[in-house]
Amino acid sequence: MDGTQKRAKAYLEQYRKDSRSVRRQQKAIDDAHKGDDSPLDVAVAEDVMAMSEERQAQLGALRKDILTYLARLPGDEQDVLVARYIRGLPWRRVVDVMECSESTTYRLHRAGLRHLGEMLKE
Repeated sequence: MDGTQKRAKAYLEQYRKDSRSVRRQQKAIDDAHKGDDSPLDVAVAEDVMAMSEERQAQLGALRKDILTYLARLPGDEQDVLVARYIRGLPWRRVVDVMECSESTTYRLHRAGLRHLGEMLKE
């Protein structure tokens, strides 16, 4: 994988990491609301909610940027990157969704990362 592809992959993986973080924060909020509503639970829930709202806004902006870039890719390259990074599917499911061989799916992934990396240079 060359530097262009690595840059694109890191960009897309940031979205996946941020998505998981937001889901964990939302779970913490839900768990705090199930507690005994002690002052500490309420304070923690309020802090986590404030952080979560900010992270959700950042995540929404990142998702919009990513989808704007991905819309410029050829259809199959776009589909494989959306399945892998936006939907967060494991490789086996990505191959199933793409309805092509594993090697073709990996080739489309590499090409999509290369094209996205070139766009990120602009």
